[in-house]
Parts: sequence; C-alpha cells; structure tokens
Amino acid sequence: MALLITVVRMFGWMRAVYTNNGTHFVQGEFGKQLQRFHVVHLPAPKSHPQSVGLAERYVRLLVACLKVTVMANKAASTDWDLYIDSVVHCINTHLLKVHSFSPAEL
Repeated sequence: MALLITVVRMFGWMRAVYTNNGTHFVQGEFGKQLQRFHVVHLPAPKSHPQSVGLAERYVRLLVACLKVTVMANKAASTDWDLYIDSVVHCINTHLLKVHSFSPAEL
C-alpha cells in the first residue's frame, strides 16, 4: 500500500490499473482502495498472464534509460523525475528497425 500511496501523491489517482492476477492485487486492501477511488481494475486474463510482461519490460526499459540519463547529466539521484518526460519521448519516438516505425507511429 505504501507504494500505491507514493505513486498517488506524485501523479494523482489513475483511471485504470492493469495487473496480473496475484492475490495481493485482486483481493484485500489494494482492490478496496481502487474501488473507493473509482479506479477501474483490469486484471490480465488468466489464460494469458504473460501479457503483463510487456508492461514490465517497458518499465525496465524506462528505468534503464533513466539511469543512463541521470548518470550522464551527473544529476543527484533524487532528480530522476525531471527526466521522465524526455526519456519516455525518446523511447516512444525511437525507430524500431523490425517494424520501420517508432512505437508512437505504431
């Protein structure tokens, strides 16, 4: 719950959340808080749990790019949030050779 509260303080309540079917997401306090604030909970289909992996890979890519950016700019470790917009823009506009398009174009 502490992570959820931290994210909400930074960004506000989200409209929807996509998670796996872990009991900590579908039962207990997490689900109650989502209902309380009218957040739509979209659990991954039980027949296709690997669909959550795509979101996890994107987050790992975002974290890796943020690390490189923060280190290159010799910023304090607490300044990483200043670079999120530019890193997301870079990821979304980078040409993917396999598709010949960027994620933003796809």
